[in-house]
Amino acid sequence: MGRPRSTEARDRAIEATLELLGDVGVEGTTVEAIAATSGVAKSTIYRHFGDRESLMVEAVRTCIVQVPTPDSGSLAEDVAVILGRYDAPENQRVNRLFPLLLDAARRDPDMHAAMADLVTERQRPLRTVVQLAQLRGEVDPDLDIEYAMAILIGPLTYRRLVAGHELTDDFLQAVQPAAVAALRSTASNPPAV
Repeated sequence: MGRPRSTEARDRAIEATLELLGDVGVEGTTVEAIAATSGVAKSTIYRHFGDRESLMVEAVRTCIVQVPTPDSGSLAEDVAVILGRYDAPENQRVNRLFPLLLDAARRDPDMHAAMADLVTERQRPLRTVVQLAQLRGEVDPDLDIEYAMAILIGPLTYRRLVAGHELTDDFLQAVQPAAVAALRSTASNPPAV
């Protein structure tokens, strides 16, 4: 029987992988660089993860942060809470790595699956508040949830990934009411807010 795998070495390898992804990108994140940065032997890295791609996938999975879903009874208030958390400290790393990881996900099915899990968890609270708003009549109950996500997240994605700007409070305060108004306009008789 082999010796037990060290959780500490595993965690150091994952942390080094995330650090390197942010500093040198996917191509520069080699097992050699991970070993040098983490102080974990290459043989240990291979024993824990099998290969570099599996290690990167596992590292991405550690970026998934579960957050509570607000339920104030108001789509506008709940959207403001959720979008206000996008640049929270616990999301900074994934926000920085997101463009690199999207590119890697296009080429690697396992990374694609990990990114799908990450995106699903990031969108879960927003999807839930839209569904609650549909139940309250604030949003058309037949509106496709993917359209709603595009309306809410599209401006943030454009600002960060295309324009390369931060999500400032001014930007969020300008975009949130417009996105909520667009969603509310789909309801035939929206409740008074």
